[in-house]
Amino acid sequence: MYFTCFFNIFKSYLDNLKILINGQEVNWQSDNQGVVRTLTFHCPKNLVSADGLLRLSFHGQDLDSHAQAFGSDDNRLVGFALKWVKIRS
Repeated sequence: MYFTCFFNIFKSYLDNLKILINGQEVNWQSDNQGVVRTLTFHCPKNLVSADGLLRLSFHGQDLDSHAQAFGSDDNRLVGFALKWVKIRS
């Protein structure tokens, strides 16, 4: 099973991003540049629970203000915005 996620994210957050499936860290890749990125990662069958469910977790270390990350006048702290997740087998 493969997941593709579309994020609005800044580089320093992406550098420290960990993606977990049911508590197990998985490797991911990104082919995009800039603040809009598509991340792809594989989910081995053994990470899916017996009832067929899974939990995706995204962990990052740093939050920046929107102003610092994207050059706006918005000072709210942000990490990333997840726009969509596509699952395919």
